Amino acid sequence: MMTGLKRPSGKMSIAEDFLTPRTLLIDNSFCCRTDKFQKLTISYKDVEDLPSTQEYFMMKSGLTSMGWSAIVTYIQPIVEEFWKVQNLALSFEEEFSAIGRVCDGIWGACSTAKADYDELFDGLAKLYEDPSNDSLRVKVTATIADRLNNVSNLSDLATMTKEDMNDSTINATVSQATLDQLSDNLQNPEVEKLLREYVSDPEDLQGNLDAVIWTRNTISGIDLNDSCGPPLDDLEKAVGAVAAIAVDLQDVKKSLEDDTDPAPSPILDLNEANILELWDHLAEQVREFKANYTNT
Repeated sequence: MMTGLKRPSGKMSIAEDFLTPRTLLIDNSFCCRTDKFQKLTISYKDVEDLPSTQEYFMMKSGLTSMGWSAIVTYIQPIVEEFWKVQNLALSFEEEFSAIGRVCDGIWGACSTAKADYDELFDGLAKLYEDPSNDSLRVKVTATIADRLNNVSNLSDLATMTKEDMNDSTINATVSQATLDQLSDNLQNPEVEKLLREYVSDPEDLQGNLDAVIWTRNTISGIDLNDSCGPPLDDLEKAVGAVAAIAVDLQDVKKSLEDDTDPAPSPILDLNEANILELWDHLAEQVREFKANYTNT
């Protein structure tokens, strides 16, 4: 290998985690945590059976037709909000499918890492010896361009999924606040007063009063706020990491296209084996996450 050549100041500068999975791995674990996504899965499954029609609400709660008529102004908004929450659950289910596709894209980047980086490191070493080898430069550049294209597509998918999930999380926060307020409204003394005016049979009256309690208990069991936030935070970390990986590849591609200086690329100072070990570990983490994140 040539010696005595100083790296020119125009050479690209790189960080120690250059070409690694970046923050897709945090503390040696996939940044999307299985338990956080499982909690969200449980939350939306729990609301699938909410009574979102008058008939189903009356059947589940025990509210009679007279009871419904008596406090319809209190109950109807709750039923309507239950319907909105169920639609939110469908949105989250669609976004979970998209997260699965994001995982597939990450796993794809992991699976080609060895071939891609073997060609990159070997090619750079040979270009150091023969910087005028244009055919080799074109070949290595094409490999990195393909990887960059795949990562860029993954970045677009992850960003879109994160934006959709953010919208659903905002809607979930609004629905949670609305339901909590509607539940508080049921504590208004007027609710019991109206039921007593409309329902004369003592047994029916008690059944309707119990239906009000059932409604409040059902609402208190809905946990949208706490379950939505952590998965969104994790997904945002993944989006940022994939974007950083894309920038790394853009820098490599530009360097290959523009730099014909015989000085060695700073990339050759990196430990390829360590980089590949991280990608292999990420592949295992992503495979485990995808297998378990909806396994409730």
